[in-house]
Amino acid sequence: EVLAPSCRHPSPCLQQALSQYHTATKQVMKAMKRCAPEQRISSMYHPPRITRYNAMRQVFEALHGNGNGLAALCFDPSLAFSVVNVSYDYDDNADECDLNELQTTSKILLHVCKSCAAAAGSTV
Repeated sequence: EVLAPSCRHPSPCLQQALSQYHTATKQVMKAMKRCAPEQRISSMYHPPRITRYNAMRQVFEALHGNGNGLAALCFDPSLAFSVVNVSYDYDDNADECDLNELQTTSKILLHVCKSCAAAAGSTV
C-alpha cells in the first residue's frame, strides 16, 4: 500500500500482484461490513483472509525477488517497513482473552525492544 505504488516503472509481475491484492482487500472489506465487530470474517487460513495474505506475499516477492533469481525492483528504501502480528498463540474461537497469552506476548515485545535498543546503542 506504500512501497509498491511508489515504483515508477512497475513490472508486469508487480502490476498483477497489486491487482490481486486490491481484489482480495475488497473482499475482506465486504466481509467486514457483513459481520459484527466482535466476529472474525474467517480464520486466518481461510478465505477471504488467506487470499489476502497470499496476495501480500506475491506483492512482496514482486518487489524484493523471491529467491529464485528474480531481480528485486528499485525503490526508495526509506519507504519500506514491516508489520508483524505479535500475538504469540491464540484460539480464533475463544470468547475471552487469555492472560497467559498476553503475558507471553508482552515478554516477546519487551525482548524485541531491548534487542533493537541494544543494536542502536541505547537501553530500554
